[in-house]
Amino acid sequence: MTMRTHVITTLIIAGIICAIGFGIGSQYAGLRSSRAEELAEFKIHYANLQRTDLTPQLREYLKSRLYFLASELEPRDLSSFHFDFGPVDEKLLAGASGIKGPETESDTYKIAMAKHNQKDNRP
Repeated sequence: MTMRTHVITTLIIAGIICAIGFGIGSQYAGLRSSRAEELAEFKIHYANLQRTDLTPQLREYLKSRLYFLASELEPRDLSSFHFDFGPVDEKLLAGASGIKGPETESDTYKIAMAKHNQKDNRP
């Protein structure tokens, strides 16, 4: 192998390694950003659920979103929150949904409670 071929091969390999590192770094940054956004949304819904002047349908929708986000977030992210506001009443939602995916609101509630070992926190 000539010196020129060796240098070109080394540069190509270095470029591939940099591209892989950049791709992994971008994915990690995207996940961190997404988690921060989910945590911020969780905090907003949690604060709103502390209120007593919500309509029943809005309250159930906020619970649905809160439980969905809790099912997505890690326990360390929510260790300072006690967020069991009871199961979501799907009849009050009247077809509205605060979750993404195939689970029902009841399933999402159970997943969130199991993942975070929550106790009842109804106002």
